Amino acid sequence: MVSSAPLPPGSSGLPFIGETLSFVLDPDFADKRIAKFGNIFRTNILGQPTVVMAGAEANKLILSTHFDSFSWREGWPENFKELLGESLFLQDGAEHRRNRKLLMPAFHGAALQNYFATMVELGDRHLDRCAQLGEFTWLPLMKELTFEIASVLLLGSEVGKDTEMLSKVFADLSDGLFAFPIRLPFTTYSKALKARDRLLAHIETAIATRRANPQNDALGLLVQSRDEDGNALSDAEIKVQALLMLFAGHETTTSMLISTIMCLAQYPDVLAIA
Repeated sequence: MVSSAPLPPGSSGLPFIGETLSFVLDPDFADKRIAKFGNIFRTNILGQPTVVMAGAEANKLILSTHFDSFSWREGWPENFKELLGESLFLQDGAEHRRNRKLLMPAFHGAALQNYFATMVELGDRHLDRCAQLGEFTWLPLMKELTFEIASVLLLGSEVGKDTEMLSKVFADLSDGLFAFPIRLPFTTYSKALKARDRLLAHIETAIATRRANPQNDALGLLVQSRDEDGNALSDAEIKVQALLMLFAGHETTTSMLISTIMCLAQYPDVLAIA
């Protein structure tokens, strides 16, 4: 049933592309529209009519009190659905709860303890490199660090040429998430589709290795995970869930680290005791 309720204020932008260019290029995209239209406004991103809700009240409405009134699947552009697959962020209701439960063993306290040694080793290696460089830009180095950690734990990669190759492939995949979905040779989107296939093939090989020789990294725990009825994730499910976690963990952790570094630089008294 189509509601007759009025739409929130805002703009649909240009035909087909909407406000996609402003969204991608303007870091103040949301702030400008909140100032103009308020905490709830409409826009159009990648050809998808979109309503943006900002603020603590909106977060509570979406994530708590009216959680079942919203759909994870319908909230993402088609690019994300095709490139990142039928993973947790596209699943609703019982399917979402079932898979979330099967993913949790890879991220509970005991599992995280097992990851610390890898994180510390790779972190120390990157800090030593920073000391040798003397002057550098933090963002690319932190992106490299977080991808290495995620790649080792989630994709079963070996540090070195393996992670360097996967980092370039992952960059091609990421570029396609906000590209126009034009399937022609040499387009950004076509490169992203090829990158997705390469990453999934790599994960498939790593899954087979862990089935033959169980390990306690994140991918190994996903392979071993069972629910109360003894059901497990299929290889196809593990592949797309691992790909999603690689994307989600890499981007968010990089952002957090950069924010922390910036804050420490702004408050030298805190840095002195850090």
